Amino acid sequence: MKLSDIQLWEADDEAADAARIANATARPFPADRTVGELFAEQVAATPDEVAVVDGPARHTYVEVAADADLLARFLVDQGVQPGVHVGVLLRRSYRLVVAMLAVLKAGGAYVPLNPELPSARLHSLMRDTGPLVLISERELVAAYNDLFWNSAPTRACICVDSTDVLTELEPAGTRMSLELWNYVADHADDPISANGWRSPYTGARISDQTLNTYVRATAGKIADYLGPAKAMLEIGCGTGTTLRGLAPRVGRYVGIDPAAGVLRWAERAREEEGLDNVSLHELGALNLDELPPGSDGPFDIVVFNSVVQSFGGVNYLRTVLREAIGRVGERGAVYLGHVWDAARREEFLASLAARHRPEHGGRPMSAADALFIPSAFFDDLPNHFPELSAVEVTPMAFHDEELTTYAYDVLLHVDRTATARRRPAPAKIQYDTQALNTLAAVRPPVNRHSPDATAYVIQTSGSTGAPKSVAVGMRSLVNLLWWYRDFCELDVGGRVAQIITCGFDASIKNYLAPLVSGAAVVLAPDAAYDPRVLLELVDRDEVTVLNPGVPSAVYPLLDLAAADGFRALRSLRHLALGGETPDLARLLPWLDSGACKAKVHNIYGPTEATDIACTAEIAPATAAEGGPVRIGFPIPNVSAHVLDRHLIEQPAGIVGELYLAGTGLAAGYLSDPELTAEKFTTDSPALPGQRLYRTGDRARRLPDGSLVLVGRMDTQVKLLGHRTELGEVEQKLSELPGVREAAAVVRPVPGSDELRLCGYVLPEPGAEPDTLGLRAALTRFLPAAAVPADVVVVESWPRNANGKIDRNALPSPEQARRAAARPPRTETERVLLPLWHEVLADDTVSLEENFFVAGGHSLGAALLAIRIREELHRDVSIVDVYRAQTAAALAKLIDQRPAADSPLKLLADGEGNAVYCFPPIAGHSWAMAGFAQHLGFRCYGFDFPFDAAPTRPEQRQS
Repeated sequence: MKLSDIQLWEADDEAADAARIANATARPFPADRTVGELFAEQVAATPDEVAVVDGPARHTYVEVAADADLLARFLVDQGVQPGVHVGVLLRRSYRLVVAMLAVLKAGGAYVPLNPELPSARLHSLMRDTGPLVLISERELVAAYNDLFWNSAPTRACICVDSTDVLTELEPAGTRMSLELWNYVADHADDPISANGWRSPYTGARISDQTLNTYVRATAGKIADYLGPAKAMLEIGCGTGTTLRGLAPRVGRYVGIDPAAGVLRWAERAREEEGLDNVSLHELGALNLDELPPGSDGPFDIVVFNSVVQSFGGVNYLRTVLREAIGRVGERGAVYLGHVWDAARREEFLASLAARHRPEHGGRPMSAADALFIPSAFFDDLPNHFPELSAVEVTPMAFHDEELTTYAYDVLLHVDRTATARRRPAPAKIQYDTQALNTLAAVRPPVNRHSPDATAYVIQTSGSTGAPKSVAVGMRSLVNLLWWYRDFCELDVGGRVAQIITCGFDASIKNYLAPLVSGAAVVLAPDAAYDPRVLLELVDRDEVTVLNPGVPSAVYPLLDLAAADGFRALRSLRHLALGGETPDLARLLPWLDSGACKAKVHNIYGPTEATDIACTAEIAPATAAEGGPVRIGFPIPNVSAHVLDRHLIEQPAGIVGELYLAGTGLAAGYLSDPELTAEKFTTDSPALPGQRLYRTGDRARRLPDGSLVLVGRMDTQVKLLGHRTELGEVEQKLSELPGVREAAAVVRPVPGSDELRLCGYVLPEPGAEPDTLGLRAALTRFLPAAAVPADVVVVESWPRNANGKIDRNALPSPEQARRAAARPPRTETERVLLPLWHEVLADDTVSLEENFFVAGGHSLGAALLAIRIREELHRDVSIVDVYRAQTAAALAKLIDQRPAADSPLKLLADGEGNAVYCFPPIAGHSWAMAGFAQHLGFRCYGFDFPFDAAPTRPEQRQS
């Protein structure tokens, strides 16, 4: 027997009674009803009341119901029913409210796909849930096409704001920049470099031998369409690599490329090879109608060789293929060589990360920004182009580790003479509003959900960092909404602000609780959180309930409201805070002001317990007296238990792990029965038969039965043989003078397998904490092993999509010291530094670090200049990047340079005061340029050319 197996205290009947009383939460609720039914009842009761406020737009209950019913009918026709998942990729808007209701009415499980999440995270959720249908919008065309075509179970997607979804072209992206390719071509020493043929791993030039083998392999793939009598069109002919190998094999070769600098290399290839059957044209892929007579087809073969990976997306590719197929004669083919395989994208990117080295330079071109295409897209093309008689998707015809491993070739055979064949039904279909318009308006409203089915699936990161998909049932959701409705006193006239991202489970109650109560949901703009915007929204739209997510989001709101005596918050009746422990001192000025008419609640609950499991009101007296912040008591039909490792209830005051039970528990984790069995248990001898969820939170019960959290089970770390609770370190750090908030993280020591404890502090306004002093102060409260080896001061917390501190994104002490040279001081520096990080693929580079020393190269410099022009709308060239070399120097150069529409022109740079030169009578500033170069000062000239059109008096008045 172990000492830990011995019970060291006698049973406390009074404490046990307190726990029983606290968990006596049984309350009636519509357990056999669904959200769709409750919403339909509310529509009947308040048809003309406002249900959704979206900016200036007001949508009534009857309007929302009509739109949701229409979309729900479409979903039912696609096969949606209880147990079927539906992905929703929409920004926060009225459309998202309609889509959520439609999914629940049709019986499906709502799967929110937050557009702000990384692509890999969205693909992970799609793999877990396998949605039958995907709902999205035009603005997100590139993202939803990527998700749709890479999810085999997803049979349909609908773009709810497009009348012709297939014509919605994706944004072009940097890879289609003519400036970029012209720069590459104009600064290259050979045609292979000029065409951007470089290793995705090292950035080194692909060898001549590899490219020659590639072209010969291409000739072998399309041999049936080559010959003296054949005509070929190459789209994206580049510098002539394919031209040299294929043009001699056909009677007529036509090449097009939109970049003039690239075409100059192709012209040189034609001359060097003495090919008089070649014509070249500076045209884009969608400009084939501009080909001159004699070069406009028909063609026997159209070739795209290593081109489509630069396209913006599959809609753009399909549109280009329509043009290409249209140029093929009665029989012929379209060939696409070297297509990046979407099925192996993650494997490819992992190999890049494993092999890339700093000496290779910044972000490789052939990386995540390339277009990866699933073979299913090509298999679907005959449904759009009946003249396609066959589609061949084959491995590349030769092997080269850096060129062919993660790619394939495609040959589309065209035969316009064949009789029409019956084709099987398409495996995947893209719909738009035309599909909704064809539905009969007389069909009755839809309400097909089941109380026992899954209502929604939310993905959480989990303590291990691996995302977990949690399935929450309809009955659990209805219990939450019914309680929240009463808890927040929702009724006609009530208004609930929705500012939480759709990927966070807290958003769901804020959307739905108002709609089953007669209240309205007020949608915040879908943009980065701005407390000024939120304060204006609360005031203007008379918000009564605010649940901003984490308390950190409300502190700046209160600081702004204080300037006007908190008048902007006068409509608030309930403020619900959760996700992290609130700082009561930050709330106290409002609570004590007399202007506060709201009840402030500390809410607690993991996703696995349907968002909220416990709640405690924060009264002014509670905030003033300090002490531990309670999470209070369980909500109706939920119970909370503090258990030891034998799953026995702990007496009051004794710390244990918090377990939850009752109606609020989720069904479990999708596709992970082992994790579900680990986290959800029925093995407690003290609670026989009860299904319990293990939260991983450490808690203790107070004598009155309420609960207090005291840390996480998984934040207990062992350092130097001592167990250390990170929550305790954070608490002690936050109590030190000059510290507003604190965090503690265990990090590896660079160059070793050892671990060290790092502390992070957010200072009070105006405070400049001394990190060495903070460490010294901690030694008075904590054992040596619990004192952080380093303390880092941060200006703000990095936050994940749910608004919680993203501890993985906190800088290492080394990164912090590197970046501590100084933070951005000007707006230009604040814009430039993230662009530096983006191009170099290194978030630690500082303002003063040399771009080229940090891993940049000429191609990266060109990319950087393009991105700066896109963001700042200023005339910045690659020459400027070479001249400045650091973000700080380039920002200074840009700020000294006049705007594009200014009559001032920079003639010469220098130190000291600026000199301004007025031009001679012609009005051109360049006439002073020679003089300016000899002054040694920064010199500007005014540009007032005499031939500029004079401004009319009426124009000046306007």
